[in-house]
Amino acid sequence: MFFVVGVLSLIYYLVLCISTRKAHSTFSLFWIFLSAGCILGERIVQWMPSGVRSMFDFAVLVLAVLFLTVEAKLILAARGRIPKDVRYIIVLGAQVRGKRVTDSLKRRLDVSYEYAVDHPDAVLIVSGGQGKDEEVSEASAMKEYLLERGISSDRIYMEECSSSTYENLKNSKEFIEDMEAKVGIATNDFHVFRAIHLAKKLGYKSVFGICAGTKAVLKPNYMVREFFAVCKGVLIGKL
Repeated sequence: MFFVVGVLSLIYYLVLCISTRKAHSTFSLFWIFLSAGCILGERIVQWMPSGVRSMFDFAVLVLAVLFLTVEAKLILAARGRIPKDVRYIIVLGAQVRGKRVTDSLKRRLDVSYEYAVDHPDAVLIVSGGQGKDEEVSEASAMKEYLLERGISSDRIYMEECSSSTYENLKNSKEFIEDMEAKVGIATNDFHVFRAIHLAKKLGYKSVFGICAGTKAVLKPNYMVREFFAVCKGVLIGKL
């Protein structure tokens, strides 16, 4: 079993490299380490005493159950319904290439745009600072994208200081006059669960996910990465 997982992980890493045209895109090196660990682990397990092997098998089972539980929560959160009277839409930032929004960020903006067009009373808070290799802040790139699509500038607030999801949501509170108002968080499907729970920890009373899709080939990569992000959030008390 471990050998098969190792081979599949290696194949998926190569698929990621071809798709992204990078050898070390976000989290992709995990699949190399997983592949090596599983292939070597197949050999090591064969030499384990029966008692140690039993404990190892139990640990793997517990980890598998934990992983599947978290993944199920991610999937269910992405399927939540959005009410019609959301007052604020927080668009969480993602990487910008130069001044251009990337595919993940474009998807978040597109679902936000669609909701804003259908609900003219909603305002948008675009949240994201300027990272390495970004010519402008993520918030600035997002605002420009929405303006080009016809959203009025007086409906868009910019939060340009954040560098994480936690900071996105914390800093965006400054633009929300009524914390009892319904707030939608626009982000990709794999990210909805964590974003909603972080928001609740920060005092948002009525918060919902506005779910954007993810490029299919990248979905497993992001879903596994999010598992570790959720576990980290729980351990440090942010979830």
